[in-house]
Amino acid sequence: MSTLVLVEAFLNIEVKAQTIPHSTIIDLSCSDDTPVTRTQIESIRARPGIVYKDATTLELAFEAFALESAYKQKSDDIFYSPRADKNVMPDAVTTFIYINLNPFRFRVYYPGVFIDAKSGRSRIMLSSGNNQTLGFIDHLANVAQIGREGFVLPQLRYLTVGDTVIGNSTIAEAQKEGVMLMQRIACNNPGGAIGVDEFYMGRLVTLESGQVFSAGRPGTMFRNINPLPPPNPY
Repeated sequence: MSTLVLVEAFLNIEVKAQTIPHSTIIDLSCSDDTPVTRTQIESIRARPGIVYKDATTLELAFEAFALESAYKQKSDDIFYSPRADKNVMPDAVTTFIYINLNPFRFRVYYPGVFIDAKSGRSRIMLSSGNNQTLGFIDHLANVAQIGREGFVLPQLRYLTVGDTVIGNSTIAEAQKEGVMLMQRIACNNPGGAIGVDEFYMGRLVTLESGQVFSAGRPGTMFRNINPLPPPNPY
C-alpha cells in the first residue's frame, strides 16, 4: 500500500521547466537550518586527526557521508549511454517498484533511480563530467526499461552542498526526455556534535514542483576510515 501511494504521488507530478529558484530549493531541503558550503567542507580538513587532505578525497568523503545520510549504498554498476557514447556509473542506484490497480500492472524496474553526489562550487550542466549528466539522463530515458515503457518517470537525484546548482541545460534535457530531477542539500545540524552528527542531507526536493520528501539521518564527514571508496573512473 505504501509503495502504491508513493508511486501515484510521483505519477501526478508533471515534468516541466524549472520555476523554483535555487535559493528556494535550499530552503525547502534544509528548512530552518543552514546549508553546508564547499568552503565549510574544505575547512574541516584542518581539524586535528583528519587524514584526508586533497581534493579527490574531499569529494569521496562528501559522497560517503551523503549516501549514508540518504540511506543509500554505494554502487559500482555501469550503464551505457548511446548519446554520450560512454559508460556512466552513478554513486548509487535504486530499484523502482510500480503498482497500478486499474488496469492492474506490477513492474520492478532496475535501474529506476540514479543518485549522484556532488560537492563542487559549480553548476551541473548537461556536459559536466565529460557528458556524464547526459549519459545519466539518456540511459534512464532511452535504454532502461522504466523509460522505454513510460508507465512511471525515472528519477535522477543529486546530493549536493548548497553551492551546487543544477544547470538549465540539465533541466531542459530532463524535461524533454521525461526524467524527474530531484535534489537534496547538505544541511548543518544545530544540535549535532562536531565529528559525530553535525550534518545531514536535507529533504529531497523535486525541481519541477517543489514537492518534498523526508530528510536524511545526521552524520559527519572525513571519518578516518581507510580506504575511502575509489574515485569514479567514468
